[in-house]
Amino acid sequence: MVEGDTEAKATPHRLYVTYQLPREPCSFSGLNTEDAEKRKNDYERIANYNHWDDSVRLANVVFYLSRTARLWFVNNENQFKN
Repeated sequence: MVEGDTEAKATPHRLYVTYQLPREPCSFSGLNTEDAEKRKNDYERIANYNHWDDSVRLANVVFYLSRTARLWFVNNENQFKN
């Protein structure tokens, strides 16, 4: 330190660690009473929140499908894989 300089007081740094609980999308069955576009948007929003990349989104989607929607996905799954 050069003479005449005042020593700066060190400010302690605080580290905050938070844990973000993952969100779970609702199941989609493909019934006419369900809004498919809304469910798709909800799934995308939750996938973004959970920091899922495209491969994780595709791997997880089957777990949130039921009935007709799940059957359709299983029958067409090979078309989605690169």
